Amino acid sequence: MTTAAQPSDRLRQRISRWEQGDPEGVLADEALIEAAQLWRKFTLEPADKNLDFVVQLLGWLHWARGTSGPEGQRALERKISLLLFQLLWQRNPEATPSALRTYFRDAKPDPIEDPKEHVSGILRDIAAIVITEKRDTGIRLYDLSEWPPDLPPEHSALPLLRVAEALASRYGETGDVADLDAAVSYGERAVAMAPDPGELRANVLQDVSVVLCGRFEVTAAMSDSDRVIALLNEAVEIARSLGLSLVVLLTNRSLARVRRFVAFHQLTDLQQAEADGAAALAALPPRSPRRAAVAAHLTMLSQLLAAHPGDEDLDHEDPDFDVRQDPAKLWAAIESERSAIMTAWPDANAPGADIGLLPLLNLRAHQNLRRRIHAAQATGNAEFVLSAEAMTDAAYLWWIAQRLTARDSASSRIPQACEILGEFHIQRHNATVSTRRPDELVQTMMYWWAAPEAVRDSLRDPLDRLIGPAAEPELQTRYAGTLIHYARQEYNPALVKAAILLLTDAVEATGADDPDLPERLSQLSDAYLARGQGDDFDIAAELAADAVALVPADHPEAGQYKERMNRARSRRLRHTRRPISPDPVGNSMSLFVMRQEYLGTPKGAESAAEMDALVQKFVADAPEKAESSHSKRFLREYQRDGLAVSLELALIATEAETPGEDAGSTTKLNHLLHLGEIHHERYLLTQNAADLAETSRLLQEALTVATPFGPIRASIVNGLAMTYTEQLQTEGRTLDDARLEELCLTARSTPADALSTVRALRGVGRLCLRHERYDLAATCYREAVAMLRFLVLEEIDREDRAARLTQFTEVGSEAVTALLLAGDPHGALELAEEARAVLLSLDLDLRSDLSELRATRPDLADRFDRQGQALTAQQLDEVRTPAGYVRVARGAHSRDAWAALLRDIRKVPGHEDFLRPPRAAELTGLGLPGPLVLINVSEFGGHALIVGGSSDVRAVPLTGLTAKDVRSHALDLLASAAALTREVLGRTLTWLWDTMVGPVLKATGPATRVWWVPTGLITVFPLHAAVSPTGQCTLDLIDSSYAPTIRLLSRNMARATTPQPGSDLIVAVRRAAAGAELPGAEAEGRALLDRLPQAVALLNDAATRERVLSALPQATRAYFACHNLRDDARPHLSGLGLFDGLLTIDDLSRLDLPNAEFAQLSACATVMPTPDAPDELTHLAAAFQLAGFRSVVATLWPVRDQIAAEFSQLLHDTGSVTAAARTLRHRYPDRPDDWAAFLQYGP
Repeated sequence: MTTAAQPSDRLRQRISRWEQGDPEGVLADEALIEAAQLWRKFTLEPADKNLDFVVQLLGWLHWARGTSGPEGQRALERKISLLLFQLLWQRNPEATPSALRTYFRDAKPDPIEDPKEHVSGILRDIAAIVITEKRDTGIRLYDLSEWPPDLPPEHSALPLLRVAEALASRYGETGDVADLDAAVSYGERAVAMAPDPGELRANVLQDVSVVLCGRFEVTAAMSDSDRVIALLNEAVEIARSLGLSLVVLLTNRSLARVRRFVAFHQLTDLQQAEADGAAALAALPPRSPRRAAVAAHLTMLSQLLAAHPGDEDLDHEDPDFDVRQDPAKLWAAIESERSAIMTAWPDANAPGADIGLLPLLNLRAHQNLRRRIHAAQATGNAEFVLSAEAMTDAAYLWWIAQRLTARDSASSRIPQACEILGEFHIQRHNATVSTRRPDELVQTMMYWWAAPEAVRDSLRDPLDRLIGPAAEPELQTRYAGTLIHYARQEYNPALVKAAILLLTDAVEATGADDPDLPERLSQLSDAYLARGQGDDFDIAAELAADAVALVPADHPEAGQYKERMNRARSRRLRHTRRPISPDPVGNSMSLFVMRQEYLGTPKGAESAAEMDALVQKFVADAPEKAESSHSKRFLREYQRDGLAVSLELALIATEAETPGEDAGSTTKLNHLLHLGEIHHERYLLTQNAADLAETSRLLQEALTVATPFGPIRASIVNGLAMTYTEQLQTEGRTLDDARLEELCLTARSTPADALSTVRALRGVGRLCLRHERYDLAATCYREAVAMLRFLVLEEIDREDRAARLTQFTEVGSEAVTALLLAGDPHGALELAEEARAVLLSLDLDLRSDLSELRATRPDLADRFDRQGQALTAQQLDEVRTPAGYVRVARGAHSRDAWAALLRDIRKVPGHEDFLRPPRAAELTGLGLPGPLVLINVSEFGGHALIVGGSSDVRAVPLTGLTAKDVRSHALDLLASAAALTREVLGRTLTWLWDTMVGPVLKATGPATRVWWVPTGLITVFPLHAAVSPTGQCTLDLIDSSYAPTIRLLSRNMARATTPQPGSDLIVAVRRAAAGAELPGAEAEGRALLDRLPQAVALLNDAATRERVLSALPQATRAYFACHNLRDDARPHLSGLGLFDGLLTIDDLSRLDLPNAEFAQLSACATVMPTPDAPDELTHLAAAFQLAGFRSVVATLWPVRDQIAAEFSQLLHDTGSVTAAARTLRHRYPDRPDDWAAFLQYGP
């Protein structure tokens, strides 16, 4: 059996290794522990027979450490070894190292009277030194040290106190309660070692009370609290008797009593704590830097006392709930309690960290809100729960619950708050049930969904059938329909979220074979459509498709489910917007650019790089700054969850964040705008006109604070216009002419980027239209349309330019309406042309004939070429990462450079109108053999502009045409284009006749040919195939052609009508690189080749991009039979599917084909516009016309292979698109999807 090595053995081994040149063992901390253990063992022995041996080992240990340890510690170690060898020399000189014998003989040190105490004192000193550098080793050494009771206090009490503090420190790191108990034990020993009532004892008492307070926070044991107070009481008495400062002691005693109050709820503790705090403050000199901290503590105590006026039992239930029936007394009780809570309410942005305040406020807030509920029930007075103060009380309760839960995630505060807040909104619902609005009941449902444990066992009808285990799917579905109805009228996030939750529950509870499942899926689709955030439109479309899949084809309501699916898909199309490259805080960047322009500072590359670094830092810091704002966090929570209390908290926090008088203008402006946003959200929630009025007031004040230039000022003008519009629509509140003129002037005169300027001008223009100030509206819209070209130039990437225009798809149509209502049809025609196809017009501009300019000013012609190359270059990489200020500055430079170039060119004689938008005289003098009809519709009315042979412009009101109907029919058509039904198309063709074609043909009189120029989403419709109620079709009456723009039509008409020598080109691809099999395409191509044997034929694998692009410049007529592969997100990359890739719109836009005459595009939907920017005409037919083809035959939607082949043959037989389509109609009278798709662009 082996035994553990003794401390003496281990020490001898360490010393032996040191003698052999290895000092590691003697320098280890464990060597000191072994030395202390060896001495502790010796002191327990009855005799001193081993004293010399032990002292010799300890002496050699420290001698070794003194010769081998760190340089800074060697002197101390040698001193310790000399003290130990001194004792050994006194008892046994021969055992002392020979080198030291002479030293001691010469030094003649005083004799050591108590050998054991001599060594014990040395080891205590070692422990005191070590604990300052190596805490855990020092604690172990102190545990092994001897502490005789007769030691002087300065040699015992203070070291023991250091051990206690070290143990408390270690507890803070490890959480080991044993360390805390040991710390208290050492502290008490320190108190016992300092018996005399002097300054030393007072200090020890104070420090030990701190250690005990630490344990009390963990255990909440009253004995610890009593001991803390007793220690501090004695310390205060000693300090007072000695005339010492009492500030720290009184403050500590005040804090100790607050902790005791929190634990045991004895009001006397709180009162005594306040008295101690007041005494501490009074004891401080007036200019003491500590006064602020003590005063803050005293303020917190006053808040706590205000929250508990005279209450001894803080956990009571209010007896007045049952006994008070007098409303006046109930109001008084509520206001008294509310006043106490408000007095104690901490700063909403930075609440006090004291652990006692929030739990007690939570208790008070619960009691007072419950008091309101009971008061409303007992008296029948709904004001107890409907008043603004009641909503504020509810918000405070929610805020406190959130704060407490943030401290302790296991807390039950949120469920408790949800329970009472749910009951609170039930009372509000009962009080407002006559309005039949579901808002309050929905709030209750939202709380109880958030915390299922808050749902009471027995819920009242209808809640028991809507949520919880007894919920009825049928009622859930029906009630969700009501919520969706209200949500469509005024957006309320809580309504749509509740509808989604109800229907999700209902769908999950419905079996797969249940006949009600399709209806519930469709309803859930409607709910996602009503919310319309993130992926909601995609989810809605998928749910509607799932519902259709479950319904048999012969089901009597199968058609209705398909219509709902198409409606979901059309809504998805309507709300799909092409994304612009990320541009965090773009307004701020644009403001930097504007300030630079406004102040005339240089724009060099070095300046731009420096500004970019500054702005990027601003962008990086922006999320952190936003997160630090409580009001913004609460607002985001409301917008996410729809809880009314979050909106109320946002308002409270924002008011608390009100900047002071000395705040900067930017701070004040941001505050006003944020507060305005909150009031507008509250208006949408409550429909309270006062909130809308406050929104407009705040925006008006913000306008006076904002800088006189920049995007923020323009945005404020737009916000004001929208708010005034809401006030007009909801309250009938109108603005006088002077105010409208002032707004119009401000929108026009504010220097800002084009994007913000167009928004402001449009917003004010719409407001003026509603006030029937058509002259002001026309002025605003003229300038807005003129800015569209510059708006796209502010982006340096083609995709971003197109995406920007999707935000203003209705500006052109509204502008035309404004000019028509102002009595200016010629101006309306000009704006209609200028506002459409902005990017296509820019491409046309860049192809302008510069021969005359080059002859007189070659420098300007070269500058035009360089600027054109810069505008068409792709300046962002594929990832399209944001480039901060540099990107914005580059866009602004592009805009300014283009404007400056045009100004310089227009100064040249003969070029005054260079690239100006076409005048009405140019647009009407085309000499067409029939009328040109532009059809326009906006929210403010529908009109047709008819340009006759005499160059006159007539405006024909289309009274049956509404923007809402156009959008509905167009998006339904686009959504179902891939599988167009006769029913959908049949209704559309009849509607087209009733609202557009019929009135137009009546107005034009006898005509054999009409050129249609549809605008906006009207470009989706086959106007040439409209059918009257009697069955008469446009095809039977006139030949129809279309024009993308009048300018493009004019350009193509000006080209030589006699074809130049050239070839026919046939391109047919059975299977493209990216596309399904298309067998009819190859057959159609070979049929064309049989008819045109001299044509250049590129069939299947011969139809490569390189060969097609090489053949097009030599082609007079081109025939394509292949796939059209669309990319609605990047429509310029849509194109015809060739063998090895796409012939894209981008490719065609770069071509200039002077010999091109005719193109036939036998592909799917080659003229279908992109739904988010229909006026931009980014489709293949327009691209072929831009490339130079005078006439293009295309399709509006996919057609069957058989029909495409028949049409192609008929077209070549008759030479007329109308005649070919008319023949198809006679063959397939019940299939308008077969014959209405074909149309012709051009002369």
